[in-house]
This record gives sequence, C-alpha cells and structure tokens, in this order.
Amino acid sequence: FDYHLPPKEAESRANMISNIAYDLQIQLTNSDEFSGKVTILFDSNSKSDLRLDYFLGKLGSIRTNDTDLSSAEIYKNGVIWIPGNLLLKGKNKIEIQFQTPYSRSGNGLH
Repeated sequence: FDYHLPPKEAESRANMISNIAYDLQIQLTNSDEFSGKVTILFDSNSKSDLRLDYFLGKLGSIRTNDTDLSSAEIYKNGVIWIPGNLLLKGKNKIEIQFQTPYSRSGNGLH
C-alpha cells in the first residue's frame, strides 16, 4: 500500500493546523521493536477529520482531547484518522502509545 501523504491532503492539513509541538518518548530494547509514546499539541481552525501517518507497527492507546479512541477503527494502511468531531477549534492534544519494529531499510530507527 502507498502510505505517502498526497500533496492536496498535505495542503489541507497545513491550512487546518498550526503551532504544532511533539513530545516523543521512546524505549529502546534489544528485541526487534521499540515502544514509545508521542504527545502532539496543536491548534486547529477546523473540525475536519485529521490524518496522522504511522507506518508499520502496533498502536496501543490513542487519546484525543481526553477521549479514548483505543478501540475505534481509525488506523488502516499506515494512516490514523482522528475524527473531526473530537477536535476543538483552538488547542488540541493527541496522545499515542505504540510499538514499532526497528527498520531494516535505513529509514527510521535501526
């Protein structure tokens, strides 16, 4: 599958969100994968669905503005879709726990 962000979607997302900050915590292991948590803070001017890219791995908990989405079907083919009805106009917070295999292609952690 093709997980790359098409230019039109990139433009739409750039017009939708601003003031983006990431807090990334990772735990490196001697196994074939590492785990971590990312907190994404941003301002939104829209309540449209938001695309986040996450290629190859397992998602644990996902929270958007304190709403648990862990059991929702929002991840497919390298894309996490955050429902627009959970986004606020103004400040937003998304927290994602994940497990990702180490890269063997030279991209990412290896």
